[in-house]
Amino acid sequence: MKVNNFYLYLTLFSRIFICIILPLQVVKADNYIVALVDNNPITSIDILEKSKLIHFNTKKNNDYGNIEIYFKKSLDKLVEEKLIINEAKKFNKDILILTKNDASSFVLKNFSGSRIKFEDFLNKFNLSEDVFLMNFQIKMIKKYLIDNQFSNELELYTKQVDEEASQILKDKKLNQVNFEEIRIHKDKNTKKLNQILKLILLDLKKGFNFKYIEKIYSKKIKISNKTISWKNINEIPESLFKKIFKMQEGQIIRIDKKNHIKFIKLLAKRIDGEKSKREDKFEVLKIVYNTNVISRADLNKKINTLKTNNDCKKFKKNIDVSNKVKTEKLIVRLADLNEFLINQLNSIKLNELTRPIVQKNYEMIFLKCKKIKINSIITKKEKLKRLILNKKIEILTSKLLRRLKNEAIIEIKNN
Repeated sequence: MKVNNFYLYLTLFSRIFICIILPLQVVKADNYIVALVDNNPITSIDILEKSKLIHFNTKKNNDYGNIEIYFKKSLDKLVEEKLIINEAKKFNKDILILTKNDASSFVLKNFSGSRIKFEDFLNKFNLSEDVFLMNFQIKMIKKYLIDNQFSNELELYTKQVDEEASQILKDKKLNQVNFEEIRIHKDKNTKKLNQILKLILLDLKKGFNFKYIEKIYSKKIKISNKTISWKNINEIPESLFKKIFKMQEGQIIRIDKKNHIKFIKLLAKRIDGEKSKREDKFEVLKIVYNTNVISRADLNKKINTLKTNNDCKKFKKNIDVSNKVKTEKLIVRLADLNEFLINQLNSIKLNELTRPIVQKNYEMIFLKCKKIKINSIITKKEKLKRLILNKKIEILTSKLLRRLKNEAIIEIKNN
């Protein structure tokens, strides 16, 4: 069939293929042809091995018990790979041999140049070497085709990229705000609305964050919450930007509209593009304990006997042995926490505990383990240019694949 009908056939077949055929046959390692791309076969084993790699890249483990969820994605990727390879072979019949050598050399650098270490890695995660290397080969082959078939576009993009990078760096030096908002739709029952607003204001004064407010009150009234990433004066209405920028970090304002009431909290602001202290990130250990099982005093004694050495993971392992507490290692940005925790984490040193957050029968404390290094806000221009160019190359790659699919003959086999 011509590829004009490819997506229709692929969608229909994939449902049958993924739900019925592949789970029964691929898992048993029966090898059969699933698809033909210009008479080049894609087999069930190809799909299985590609699925394992996708799973590994996503989960970083070899628990392949639910591998069939990746079958459709694998089939799509394998079809695209065949198209790319077939096109490249028109210009260089040895393209696979050449790129495999380059890919192998590149990968071995990550294993201290040791072939044995690389093979141990593949065996440990039950991955195919050819499939693993193909991941890198395809990137090389795509670049080869883009360089050859889109030279005029690349020349134009190179000029555009420099201008775009300069503008982005200029914008990064502007005043910026990062804020969160809650939108409460006005209810016809004004008495009910006012009662809920009073409760919300009380919770906000207690330091509860907007996500908590939405979760609690969404059952009672139409309410929504969203976080707005960094914006400068050119990216949101000027009057709104000026109003928010005048606020203190952590401050909340109320804006009344015709159909809704909006609460805005300034999470952090950058003055002339300079990073806010509230952007600092820390690795912390959240410790939750039942006060009927272990007292705060006993827990403190237990904690003081353990040496953390700024290592949340080791500390978590040691304290979890008692089974009297629940712990969770977290990476947190100060601006995203409630004001109580921000003040607490700012007031203590590493390896120290916050004061407890007290609930009915349990308490929660945080151990401040280490500060996370954050990349500079002002990205180096050359690095930024590469990022912008890569995005533009992705557009060209999509354009190339659309053409190749239209020209190819792709058959999906119904075994």
